[in-house]
Amino acid sequence: MHELYHPNNLGKRVEVFLSLQRRYPRRWIVRSYNKSPSSTQRTVLNGENEAYDNELTTTVGLKNCTFYVYETKRKTCLKLRKNGKKDVFAWIVGDLVDPELVRTVCTREVTYHMSNPTFQYIDGTPVQESESAYFTCIADWFRVFVPE
Repeated sequence: MHELYHPNNLGKRVEVFLSLQRRYPRRWIVRSYNKSPSSTQRTVLNGENEAYDNELTTTVGLKNCTFYVYETKRKTCLKLRKNGKKDVFAWIVGDLVDPELVRTVCTREVTYHMSNPTFQYIDGTPVQESESAYFTCIADWFRVFVPE
């Protein structure tokens, strides 16, 4: 089992987002949550830094989730994306749980694209909260699922 799921970490309020580093394998980044999207006072819980982790985090489970999009950064990235500039401006906050506890109940896919100001279900309906979320990587496709 990944060090992320050590008993000391389970139940912690965390934020989860997709790593944007191209030079390293893509994975979910899990950081302690401190309510400020611009703060640098966060601890990465899965590995020593955001760039590389010997045991990649490809599945994550959360309870009591809130979906966030930092609108100012989203607009800046839309303007600068032609230059290849990337920044994290969309993430999900929740209480960390073993992913196996939520995997079977989370069957409805949630997606995010920078052209939209919110996370959405596949049918286009916006989503802002969920009782749980399951993050996975299937054949290099990173996906998030929530309960129906």
